[in-house]
Amino acid sequence: MESDITGPPEIRDVDINARYFSPWKVIPHAGLMRISETPPELQPQLAMPPGIDGVESILVGVFLRR
Repeated sequence: MESDITGPPEIRDVDINARYFSPWKVIPHAGLMRISETPPELQPQLAMPPGIDGVESILVGVFLRR
């Protein structure tokens, strides 16, 4: 089957609001902001464990003597 071009090209109106095929994934603004955020720490209490102050060390010494 053969075909010949017999006329001028068909030029269609371009609608800027229409959605056309794009090989790239469209990410909304909120998605981009979420990607740029740092991930939350799952266990922040393990990053800096609480220390033992003087009163706690005295109490531990009193109760562990028993």
